[in-house]
Amino acid sequence: MVGAVLEASKQNVPVLVDGFICSMAAMIAYLINLFVRRALLLATESTEKSQSIALEYITIASTNDLPPPKGPALYMKLRMGKDMGGLVAVLLFLLCQTRLTHWAALQFI
Repeated sequence: MVGAVLEASKQNVPVLVDGFICSMAAMIAYLINLFVRRALLLATESTEKSQSIALEYITIASTNDLPPPKGPALYMKLRMGKDMGGLVAVLLFLLCQTRLTHWAALQFI
């Protein structure tokens, strides 16, 4: 998973970080290459203490060239797993993309 995050960042592909295992992989990838942070989309924060620590480390650690990412898109405190928070976050990101695209199109009318 760490390799996938590193490669996605290298290819300019966004990475949706959801859940404990993915958060740990994102943190380790960030420790290997600080510029990985530009590709990370933090989906949800669960009740896992270690996930909160990993997300906090990713968001507050500083690099000179990159602004820190905002916190997770959703604070749902889910415990159910099965990527439920990621699914909701994907829908939220798609909605935001659609809104921004339509607003940009309306600007030229």
